[in-house]
Amino acid sequence: MTRFARYLLLILWVLIATLGLTYLWIHELGRYVHLPDTFWVWVFAHTPGFWDGESAYDLAILIYLGISFVVVAIGTWAACRLARFRSLRRSNTSLRRH
Repeated sequence: MTRFARYLLLILWVLIATLGLTYLWIHELGRYVHLPDTFWVWVFAHTPGFWDGESAYDLAILIYLGISFVVVAIGTWAACRLARFRSLRRSNTSLRRH
């Protein structure tokens, strides 16, 4: 697989996983895992232009998207590092057997 194809698949994975996690968080997990009210008061007080209901919902979606992106990026990085570590470990043990 070429380097371009790998990066394209990585970008697609991060995009789709971020959007999926954001959708899941807003529609399902929001009932159980939510940010504290003091956080939202601080955000809306320090962000100009988000005073009415619709734009406040847009800001909430942007915050959830940002958090989801960070979670997906860290998870993807950790999974790649673990896969690379395991493949290196397998190749080193196969060299010792011969």
